Amino acid sequence: MMEIEISVAPFAKARPRATRGPGVYMPPSYVAQKRAAVVELRKAWGDRRTIMETVSVTILLITASGNMRPDIDNAAGGVLDAMQDAGIIANDKQVRRLTATVLRGEPRTVVHIEPMAGNA
Repeated sequence: MMEIEISVAPFAKARPRATRGPGVYMPPSYVAQKRAAVVELRKAWGDRRTIMETVSVTILLITASGNMRPDIDNAAGGVLDAMQDAGIIANDKQVRRLTATVLRGEPRTVVHIEPMAGNA
């Protein structure tokens, strides 16, 4: 099992927003939070190869209040997107088991990654 801890507080995966003209954009706050998570994840991952096999992921979303706003599934989605952008996993569809837990403490995010049985 591999564990990565980043100081980035849990954040929610955002949905694209429409503009008055053609096109969409991602909210700037989400872009900044995701970018910070990607930088820390890349640093923690180091020069290890990108995981190509199916995995089980456990995410600990640690907040000052012990509550998660917005929904826990959106926060887990933000972490998975950052893991993909950081080159830890090739695609978040590789995640076959996902557990997310919200805890109270110093805000941070902890990710446990474990290969699934039967991977070649």
